[in-house]
Amino acid sequence: MAKLKIQNRYGVIPNDLLNSQNISFKAKGLYGYIQSKPDDWDFSAERISHQVKEGLPSIRSALKELEQSGYLIRRKYQNELGHFEIEYLLFEN
Repeated sequence: MAKLKIQNRYGVIPNDLLNSQNISFKAKGLYGYIQSKPDDWDFSAERISHQVKEGLPSIRSALKELEQSGYLIRRKYQNELGHFEIEYLLFEN
């Protein structure tokens, strides 16, 4: 299970991201899609790929692109039951 934490509760895509020549439209659109979801949304690349036209490899590559550019951070941690979970943090810069 993964948690999603978003800094703002409205869909805003940073101009730096939108105007970046190093980030694909696919990743920019995925950022906006993720930004529109509530904090308690059950986040996974698989779930996203079932809700949109793009397949799982495409979603994974866009997530990796956002992560490499610093707009997304994935943190793996152990919960109180000892199970590993992933926390996704979405940033504006």
